[in-house]
Amino acid sequence: MTQSDDVKSAVFQVVSGALASAGSPQAQKALIDAMQGASGQVGKQRVLIAMLGMVKSPSIECEAALEDLMAQRGDPDVPNTVRLALGNVARTVRAGEQSVPTS
Repeated sequence: MTQSDDVKSAVFQVVSGALASAGSPQAQKALIDAMQGASGQVGKQRVLIAMLGMVKSPSIECEAALEDLMAQRGDPDVPNTVRLALGNVARTVRAGEQSVPTS
């Protein structure tokens, strides 16, 4: 199976999408671990980065893992995907802060 086949596999798509939808700290940790383990597999890594960017309540660990990946050298497409994911994370965090009542 090639890297592109792996990214297109139904199992990969369903599992990564389910983890992003679940959004629990454990699900985010699983996505982070998979993203970090996919080093050198650009297609797979980009999908996992995008999934982290779609989490409804991103954890500090999620944001930190994306920022760490941004600092690494490698495929030039990865930082672009990370920027988009971090933008989504920042927007989600900001929206959550605005909805929290202050006393």
